[in-house]
Amino acid sequence: MTPTRPLVLLSALLLLASGDACAQAKQTAQGAQTFLIGITQGGGQAGIFPRYAVLGQSNFNGAPGMLNAWLKSMDSLNEAGNPDPCVTRLLEIDSRAPGVWAQGIRWSITAPGVGYSAPITAFPMPRYIHWGKASIARVVYSYDESGTDRTEYIVARYMRPGEKTADALVIGASDSGMVDRIEYAMKFLQASCDTSVSTGF
Repeated sequence: MTPTRPLVLLSALLLLASGDACAQAKQTAQGAQTFLIGITQGGGQAGIFPRYAVLGQSNFNGAPGMLNAWLKSMDSLNEAGNPDPCVTRLLEIDSRAPGVWAQGIRWSITAPGVGYSAPITAFPMPRYIHWGKASIARVVYSYDESGTDRTEYIVARYMRPGEKTADALVIGASDSGMVDRIEYAMKFLQASCDTSVSTGF
């Protein structure tokens, strides 16, 4: 028994649609950038917490800390102002209520024990993350010493050549599945933009 013409046509349309879906799902560095920029725009979608952090400039009772502030916008232009899927340009922060993250807790900048060598405003925007030379880590921070209200963050750290201070793009989410997606996008950018892979190692 041979298929009728409508069934053949339907099968062809389904194959075409599945092919389009596969084409749309192709992962690229620019796609990862678009995803990260989209979820952080304007200070983050509901349940998304983007921060700009400076490493090597703060501490809590001597323990290393991350001086940080709310990140409001970013794009994918490099230092020359050209589109570059391997660079994220951090454009604007809200410096009114910076904090220091240390020992798994977010401390107020005025909390006893918090020390920092320079205020967050000493690191003017824009700042840049070069993904091929970034390191990625997953961390958990709480908003008080009891350890409640814990949030997972992904930290993309970039050390500028010749400097001791590292910039970091830090994005957290209230949903663990979204944290996984953020981590995957950052690690995809890291792997895609790492020029050393051409060596085979």
